[in-house]
Amino acid sequence: MTRDRRDIDEAIARAGKRGGRRSGGFAARFLSFSASDVIVLIVACVVVGFLLAMFGVDPRAFWADLFDRLGEAFAALSDNFGAVLRYMLYGAIIVVPVWLLLRLVKALR
Repeated sequence: MTRDRRDIDEAIARAGKRGGRRSGGFAARFLSFSASDVIVLIVACVVVGFLLAMFGVDPRAFWADLFDRLGEAFAALSDNFGAVLRYMLYGAIIVVPVWLLLRLVKALR
C-alpha cells in the first residue's frame, strides 16, 4: 500500500471515530475565508448600500421598524389567542434558543 493511500485510510478512520466530521472543527470551518470572499462581501455591501440609499431606506429605521412590527404581531397574537398562546410564546423565548444550542452542541460532538 502506498503512503498516500495509507494516509487517506487513516484520515477516513479518524473521521469515522469523530462522527464523520471534517477536520479543523466547526469554528475553523465557519471562520475560514479567503481574500476573494472578503472582496465579494465588500462589493455586495456597496451594492446593497447603494440600492438602499437609492430607495431612501435607512438601515437603522428598517431594523427598528422590523422589531416594532414583531412586537405588534406578538401583541396581536396574545390579544387574539389568549393567555395560553402568550405563555407558550414567553416560554419559547427561553426554550427554543436553549434547544437550538443543545442541538448545535450535540451536532458538534
